[in-house]
Amino acid sequence: MQSVNALAQQYLEEDGIHFHFSMRDKEIKNVGDTVVVVTESGEEFVFDALLHATGRKLTQKDLA
Repeated sequence: MQSVNALAQQYLEEDGIHFHFSMRDKEIKNVGDTVVVVTESGEEFVFDALLHATGRKLTQKDLA
């Protein structure tokens, strides 16, 4: 059985959404109608829209 996360990612990817995990950004800036992300390694990505999310590690086992 797939997790809800995996199913959501699969459906979004089928709609053309791309995921980039564990990347470290150096700069995020608006350029006209786009968003430009420059990574610490120097890669540059241009987006129409950007969802920038951070994860967290569970520290309380009662919250799971």
